[in-house]
Amino acid sequence: LSAFTNYEVYLRADCGSGDFSSWTGPVNFYTGYCESIPSSNDGQGITQIVLASSTFTSGGDLTYEDFTSPSVDVSQAVETNLQITFAAGYTYDANVWIDFNNDLVYDSTTELLFSGQSTNANPTTLNASFTVPNGTANGVYNMRIGTAWLGQSTPDPCYNGSYGVTADMTVNVTAPPSCVPPT
Repeated sequence: LSAFTNYEVYLRADCGSGDFSSWTGPVNFYTGYCESIPSSNDGQGITQIVLASSTFTSGGDLTYEDFTSPSVDVSQAVETNLQITFAAGYTYDANVWIDFNNDLVYDSTTELLFSGQSTNANPTTLNASFTVPNGTANGVYNMRIGTAWLGQSTPDPCYNGSYGVTADMTVNVTAPPSCVPPT
């Protein structure tokens, strides 16, 4: 199977002696990340994301942003700057995951790097900076930012409820600097 592909499968039982059941299907499935497209947002949602030194500007009043290109270099063991600017007028819970094992699942136990809440000022910028653990394999990983007025108080990378914005990004993890600054 290939990642990020839609598949259609038909099934039938082998009953033995050359006897088969009738076909059932199709069953459709997708080999990729769960969809997270909230049904609405407040105000204009997210207007800008700054990751490391790269700025991503929202395409408008959207509930999902695909910022997967270009990828952004982030270093192990050093805090990565992440600033999320909201124009919502409500507090938004925000969570950040990176799929370090590339299994197409954002694990809230081992891959959740930030969890916090913005203010209700309009606009407001949430400092969601995080640190990639030292020892993480160098390479390219998918990152998801999930935000919502109420729906992200318990981190949910697959959130499709109301009043939220999800953004997907790509990071390139690099080795830590030879001299890691103190934190």
